[in-house]
Amino acid sequence: MKRLLLITLALACCFGFLSSCGSTTENEEVVSKPAETTQAPEETSEEEKEKYIVKDLDLLFTKSDTIGSKKSSTGNFVEGASVVYDQWVSTDFIDVSPYYALKYELVAHYKLMSLAFFDAEHKYISGVGTNSFANTATVTGYVLVPENAKYARFTDYQGVADGMKSLDSRFVKGYENKTSYETDLAREKYADLKIACIGDSLTEGDYGSATAGKANRQFLNYPYYLAKAMGCQTVNYGLCGRTAQNYYTDHYPHADISDCDVILVMLGTNGGLWGDLATYYDKLIKRIAEDKKEGAIIILITPPSATTNTSKVNYGYAGNVTSAHDFITDYAPKNDLIMIDAFTYSPIQPEMEDLYQANDGLHMVQAGYQAFGEFIADELKLILKELQ
Repeated sequence: MKRLLLITLALACCFGFLSSCGSTTENEEVVSKPAETTQAPEETSEEEKEKYIVKDLDLLFTKSDTIGSKKSSTGNFVEGASVVYDQWVSTDFIDVSPYYALKYELVAHYKLMSLAFFDAEHKYISGVGTNSFANTATVTGYVLVPENAKYARFTDYQGVADGMKSLDSRFVKGYENKTSYETDLAREKYADLKIACIGDSLTEGDYGSATAGKANRQFLNYPYYLAKAMGCQTVNYGLCGRTAQNYYTDHYPHADISDCDVILVMLGTNGGLWGDLATYYDKLIKRIAEDKKEGAIIILITPPSATTNTSKVNYGYAGNVTSAHDFITDYAPKNDLIMIDAFTYSPIQPEMEDLYQANDGLHMVQAGYQAFGEFIADELKLILKELQ
């Protein structure tokens, strides 16, 4: 695997986050299980030991109402409240009392809970949601079932807006005991790692179309495949069409990176990085450095290749991408920042354009986002290993 890592940070300082990562998920209020007894355990036979038991929960999305998130404090969008939101649906109350913990992969919306726990009286206890303001966000991870939880409800997107379709790969698995949960958790080296993905349409997940300017956003984007490849959590802060300037002024103030361990920034496809746009990029990076928690790392990503084929719908971005590459490869070492050179080393190259950027020569399709997400995962694993 080729790699270009510009790492001039103090290694011990940078990697401090791994020892301090929490295991909670966004908006999660986990009620801990009772502490284990301190008495010496009695010897048990093999038959008496907890078995590995994991079951798939049947998710039937038949309800038009969903569960509000505390991320919107206006109107009916308050945490735990029943709300109706266009093209979003939920399950009925599902009995989760047999389970110690859940593993989930679900669609997400910043105004809604993807997963919400309730007691036997159907009163809301806690939930799992996202801070992402992208239309194509997902949540993945593990959560302990609160001690007093009897039911859970799960949220899904089942509409078609601007080409966006529901997430076919959604699932929830239930662990019937602590042994089962900890067995799977032990296999996930990066389960506690939380990554913020900042960018434009190539982060939000626009697949492109035959009509210039027509959105075709999908849930299977690079942050989704990054989370799948690493077994970690990602927050998609990508928004279509954004430059470094309008992202910094209009959208970054709504992003919350305060509990993230890694912040990935991939901007420059729109407008390039020269003149005032380069200045705003610098302002954004410095603001992130101020806002991030101690030990978190910032990684700059050069945007991948854009078509030079004049017959393609989105011809005309190649100059922007080149300017962004030239600026970032100079900026990163001067500011002691880590860089992933996706323009040079990612699978998104001109010779792979018909496969990975088939719709318009600029935006990736599903195969492209998967290849790109897995490339970023491989590079990030190398970076984290280097920082140990």
